[in-house]
Amino acid sequence: MQTLTALERAALMVPDPIIVAHDVNQTMYDTLTPNPVDTEKYDLGLVPQDDWTATKPDWAEQLTAIFRAVRVKYPVLPSRPTQRDVAATVTLPLSTTHQLIVGRIFSPSLRHALKRRILGSTTKVPVRHHN
Repeated sequence: MQTLTALERAALMVPDPIIVAHDVNQTMYDTLTPNPVDTEKYDLGLVPQDDWTATKPDWAEQLTAIFRAVRVKYPVLPSRPTQRDVAATVTLPLSTTHQLIVGRIFSPSLRHALKRRILGSTTKVPVRHHN
């Protein structure tokens, strides 16, 4: 049986970035279409305030729905966005919101992996002396 190093175990705990990005985009699509965005017009370049005249309360509700849906698969994501998240993303393209959510998923995972790596590197391992 092969024993994994602390770094290898930590790497296994970090989700695949391509899969996470796809899952977040799919959730955003599922949440925003067909209302308020027409299915054929969905694009990460859309800006909520400009493209479907979202107000901050509307966007807060939609963004919260996105966070909750993504959190089902990635529980490290907070259950709701902060008011700062809402204010910062309502006037920016959906790609920014996508990056924000993906970043929030990886931030705790990477912190945990680094913590494990640091703890693993400071743990004393007995040294065998060969005569």
